[in-house]
This record gives sequence, structure tokens and C-alpha cells, in this order.
Amino acid sequence: MQDTPESPAPRVTVISVSYNSTGIIEDMLTSVPEGVPVVVVDNGSDDVDTLRSLCTRHGARLVRSPRNIGFGPACNLGAQGVATEFLLFLNPDARLTDGALGALLDAAGRHPEASAFNPVLTNADGKVQFKRRSVLLPKSEWLPRDLPEGEIEMPVLSGAAFFVRRAAFEAVGGFDPDLFMYHEDDDLAIRLRQTVGPLYHVPAARVEHAAGRSSVRDAGMAAFKGRLLGESRVLAMHKHGHRHAGRAATLSAIGQLLLPWNLLSGRKRAKQLAFLSGVQSGAALLRARAGRTERPLVPPKWKVLRELRRARDQVMSLPVSLKNRYGTTPYYDHVLAKFIRRHDGARPARDKVAVVVIFPQFGLEASHLEMIRYFDRNGYACLVVSNLPLSAEDRARLLAECWQHIDRPNFGYDFGAYRDAVQHLFPRLDKLERLVLINDSSWFPLPGAEDWLDQVAALDVDYAGAVTHNGIPKIDLAHAQALEWKIDTGHRHFHYASYALSIGPRILRDPAFRRYWQRYKLTEVKNKVVRRGEMGLTRWVIDHGYSHGATYDILSLSEALAACSDAEIDAIAQRPITLAHRESDAFLDETLPRLSAARSPEERTHLEYLIKANASRVGVSYTLPRFIYEKAGFPFLKKSPVWLARRESDVVIDLARDLPGPFGATILEEALRLRRLRGPRHDAELAREAGFEGLQPAGPGPRLNVFGWPRASNFDRKAETRA
Repeated sequence: MQDTPESPAPRVTVISVSYNSTGIIEDMLTSVPEGVPVVVVDNGSDDVDTLRSLCTRHGARLVRSPRNIGFGPACNLGAQGVATEFLLFLNPDARLTDGALGALLDAAGRHPEASAFNPVLTNADGKVQFKRRSVLLPKSEWLPRDLPEGEIEMPVLSGAAFFVRRAAFEAVGGFDPDLFMYHEDDDLAIRLRQTVGPLYHVPAARVEHAAGRSSVRDAGMAAFKGRLLGESRVLAMHKHGHRHAGRAATLSAIGQLLLPWNLLSGRKRAKQLAFLSGVQSGAALLRARAGRTERPLVPPKWKVLRELRRARDQVMSLPVSLKNRYGTTPYYDHVLAKFIRRHDGARPARDKVAVVVIFPQFGLEASHLEMIRYFDRNGYACLVVSNLPLSAEDRARLLAECWQHIDRPNFGYDFGAYRDAVQHLFPRLDKLERLVLINDSSWFPLPGAEDWLDQVAALDVDYAGAVTHNGIPKIDLAHAQALEWKIDTGHRHFHYASYALSIGPRILRDPAFRRYWQRYKLTEVKNKVVRRGEMGLTRWVIDHGYSHGATYDILSLSEALAACSDAEIDAIAQRPITLAHRESDAFLDETLPRLSAARSPEERTHLEYLIKANASRVGVSYTLPRFIYEKAGFPFLKKSPVWLARRESDVVIDLARDLPGPFGATILEEALRLRRLRGPRHDAELAREAGFEGLQPAGPGPRLNVFGWPRASNFDRKAETRA
């Protein structure tokens, strides 16, 4: 076989593990370029004499193991004594194509920071096997289903053709010997990525992989593999921080066993039964290591009942899911939209518009008017969209301050309101110089902070947000020190937070921007609003090649923390906001008291990682409001922590107390009112001191029809003076 002109022979060693694989390994040996050293590890096979003959014929070195020690340990055995710069662990049922090794070496030269690489793996029919996910990783780190066109960073790599720098392989100790077979490649890849350098997918290198042909396909072999898969699943998940790994894998095994296609196939049935047995074996091994000797337990009754209820609910919710997917938008457009009311305000039309979405549950607030006046002072015409009806008095106050007002049914959250506003602006859209979409989930603009519109202008981008979310991989707080502090704008969940967006003229003049809003599907499911709205619009901007950026760069947080004193780090760490996430709260309550930045550099580093990991999981504007206000002049203060938990509420209210000027006092007043009306009962005394004990929020929510949508009768607005 031919490769690139510059032979890879001195730099790469191919290592393959054979377990009764003599029927297919010769194709692999033939595909290796001449002069490239090959090590074949016999893993206790019955056909060792035939394998020795094949190795002799192709110049490969045979290393024998007296018994089957597992795939990962056999790879470690084959790598012992190898001195080349790179190792390629290649399955016996894989075949290198022309130029594959050369392309991998070229990629290694282009990415000296990378630790390992995968070529493109294809089936015999040419279909690509793209490993985009792993059960060891959170779903937020999984890649999209679409095949990448170029070289990209990967969360994990496939072990079928694992190209790795030898120094990196040795630095992490090679494959984990506790993982006999399965998930050992995921584990190695994750450890390499977390401790040495990134992983890359190399489309220019291609390897044909006849998956599953390295062993016979019968019920006995299926059961053998199933048991190993179950045991490795539990051990690997536990190793990477998955709580209750044994129980989760047991439930998965039972669910798979009940599927019709597994019950009706003897081979698949044997595999799933063996998988369940392997899961129990792995769980028993974990208990033994922890010093517990009790017998393996089946899932508790409450968990079995919970899973049965979940399955029932999924079946019962199918009509609702179909309704939300195909019926929600037509229902709003043809039934509820007729209750939209539009009013002209006293302020003039301008070539810049700010769409301000409000949810006036306590009537029109002073903070609403302050936000509107800010945009008016900066040359924006304010189009205010109210998701609740206003009283006649409040409407009169509002119209005196804004350009136009849209009163709409509360449907589709903030993106439902944005949709109505943008479609209302369609006739003027291509004449606008800037469009801002903002809502009242934050107090804005904070007194003493930076001017957000000036920051947007300084960015000079087509699409600007206050902050980004999900650009930095989320990580369990228990593994915070493995956090990779870099932004991946290609991540499928990456987005700019929708509470403050600024859109430039190039986007506004693009007909595809109109089509996005025309095709946007309304939904009353919050997480779908985030996916279709925040993530969907961000992805549209990126995919259409527009420039984008955030006025607060979350990557600057690392440098800002490093510049803090030990006392400041301790103060920040002791008041975390997790948005009342119970597991995070429990972990931090147990961990933080044991750490002090002043005690040692190691503990300070650990605290900095915990702060950053929490910010990447929850959102920096939620978790560190005082820090980003004081250090970066961040002009937004999120409201929701006020009513979620006492500790989180205290953080926000303490900051509100320190805000200067009349608007600072207004924010404090509104924060105390929110805590009184929506927060824990133990805050009543504090609110009573502020004089809010008698205030009540607006009446009960709208009545729902049989489909779970608000009834049209909720929006009969013949009485314009309705409170």
C-alpha cells in the first residue's frame, strides 16, 4: 500500500488486538504502508498458530497474552516498549485507505496542542460511523447529528482507529485496566481531553471499519459481549461522576429487554440478559471497593413505579406533544391574535427601535419606565409589548413615554411577544438602523454601570447580546477542576441570552430574517422556547455568516478572578447562586466550608474552578451579579433569584441596597416586593418592615380550554379600565 511521499514509518506504530480474529485481520495487515511497524497482541485466542503465520508474512511483531485480559489492557501490553512518536490503535476488522496515516500526521502537525485524533470511519457500504456522543458525558457536550465538513474538536473518539501521541498516552497511564472491554476508548479520550489536549476529527484520513466482524455472531458471543458491556458501563459511569450508575444502567437494561425486537431475537435477548447481569456484577464490584458487602439490590419499588409512570405519561402526552408542535401557532394566530390591541404613544418614530417586553403582574413598574426612558434618551423609538393587560391609568402613563404599545395575550413567553413585535415592524424593518429586543426579566440599566448601547456600538457586530450561554462545556461541580475554559460557538446549545439582544441593519434587511419569524413556532413549553427562540435565532445568525458577540465576555471571568485577593475569592465562593439546584446546593454546602483561598494556592485554585464551573452551568449573570457589576460594570440584574431561595435572594437584595441614586432605591423596593409576594414565607418580616405586607399580585392565571391553551374569553377587553 502507498502513502504520502514522506513515509510515516519512523513516526507511527500500529497496534492491533486479536481475539480469534484471523479470518479478518489479514486485510488490516495488508492495508498498513510498507515500513510502518505493526504490533499484534494475541489476547488468549484459539488460533494463535495461524495468527503467528500471518504476522510473520506481513512483518508484524506478535505479542502473546496467555489469557484474554481485555481490549484496553491488551492495547497497553502492545504499547509497551514502543518508541515512535505516535500510536495508532487499529481494530483487526478495520482497513487503512491510501494516505490515511499521512493525513493523520499532517493534522497532528497543524494541531500541536491536540492529544489524539480520529479518521473518518466508514462501513463497507461507505456509510460514515461518526462518534458524536458518549454515556459518560452530559448531553450538553454531545455533537449534532450532522456530519462535520472539516476538522473539528471532538468530545470523545472511537477506539476502532485511535491515533494518539505516545507521550500523551503515557501521561494519562494508557487505557484503564479496570475496563475489560467497552467504554475504554471513551474513558481514555475524556482523560486525554481533560488533562493533555483536545481531540480532533480528521476528514482527510479515512479508515474502512467492518464493525462487528472481529468475532462470530451467535447467542453465546452476544451474551459474552453483553455482560462485558454492562459491567464496563457501570464502572465507567461511576468513574466519571455519574451518581447511582448501577441503578441507572439496570433500568436501561430492563427497558431494552422489554423491547419487542429484543424479545423476539434469541441473540439479542441473550445479549440484553447478559447486559443486565453485567450491570449487577459491576454494581457489586463498586460496592466491594467501597467496603459494602450487601447483595446487589434491584431498583427500589418507588423507582420502578416512577419509571412506569414516566412511560405512561409519555404515551398519554403524545396528543399534547402533537398539539404543541402543530396546533399552537394556528390557535394563536387564528383565535387569540384577534385580541391584540395596538396603541400609538406620544414619542416619535425613529430609525432605531427597542422592543421592550413587559410582564406587569403588579402593574406598570417604575423600572419599566426607567428602561423605556433610557432607550428614548439614546435615540430609540420604544415599542412596548405587554404580556398582561394594563389598567387605563397605567396605559396612559406608558403611552406618554413610548412610541407604540401592543397589548397581547400572554402566550409563547418572551419570544411570542418578540414575534408579534417584529411582524408588526415588517413594513419598516428594512429601513431600521438597529433593533433591540429586551424584556423585563432584569432590572436595567443599573445605576453606576457601563452604558450597554455604547458597549454594543464598540463591538461593531451584526448581532450582540449581553451574555452567552452554553458556550463553555458544562461540568459536574465535583469535577470542576477538569473544566475547559473556552467557548465553542459551534455547540448546538450555544446562544445569546434573549433578555437583551441588539440586531444590526444587515440582518434586518435580509429576507431570511423575516422568514425566520414567519416560520417561528409558538409554544407554551419553556424549554422549547429556549431551543426554538434563543438557540434557534443564535444558530440562524451564525449559520448565515453574520458577525456576533457579547458585551460581557465570559472568558474574561478567569482573568478577573485571578486578579482578586484571597479574601475576595472566599467572599464570592461563600455566596453561590445555583438557581435552587438541589444537587449543586448540597455539594457546595458540603465542600465550600472546607476550602479557603487564604489557606493555600491549591485551595484558591479549586475555589476559582468551582466559581467558573457554576457560572458556566447556570449563567454568569445569575451566579455573580455583584462581581460582574463591580468589576465589569454589567448593567443588568436578573430578577428570578429573588424568589427562588433565601440565600440567592439575599445576594441580589444586598446588591440592590448598594446601588446608588433614586433608581437604585426603586430597584431595592421592587426586589423586596418580589420577595414578599413570590419568595419564601420567612421573608415576610423583612418585607413588612419595608411596607409591602398588604400588596397582592394580579389575580389568578387564565382559565385553560380542553387543549390546555388559554380560553379566548380571558382576553375579552371590552372594559378598557380593567385593572
